[in-house]
Amino acid sequence: MKEKLKEGMAIIHESYDNLGKEIGNVRSEAVEIEKAINKVGNARSTKMRNLQSRANDIGNMAGISLDKQKELLDGQSKTLEGLRSLTKFQSQALEESGGTLQQLADFSRKQ
Repeated sequence: MKEKLKEGMAIIHESYDNLGKEIGNVRSEAVEIEKAINKVGNARSTKMRNLQSRANDIGNMAGISLDKQKELLDGQSKTLEGLRSLTKFQSQALEESGGTLQQLADFSRKQ
C-alpha cells in the first residue's frame, strides 16, 4: 500500500511537472501570437495611414483641379464678353461706314 502511494505520488508529481511545462509552452505560444498580432496590427495601421494620406492627396488634387477649371471658365466668360463687345463695335463701325459711304454717294450725286 505504501508502495502504491509512492507510485501514485510519483505519477502526480510527474503530471504536475508536465503540466507546468505545458503551461510554460502555452504562455510562450501566447506571447508569440501576441507579437504576431501586434505586427499585423502595426502593418495594418501603417497601410491605413498611407491610404488616408493618398486619399488626402487625391482630395487636394481634385480641389486644385476644380479651382483651375473655375479659373478657365471665368477666363472663357471674359473672352466671350470681349468677343461680344468686339462684334458690337464692328457692327457699329460697319453701320457708320455704310452711313458715311451713303453720305459720300449722296454728296457725289449732288455735285
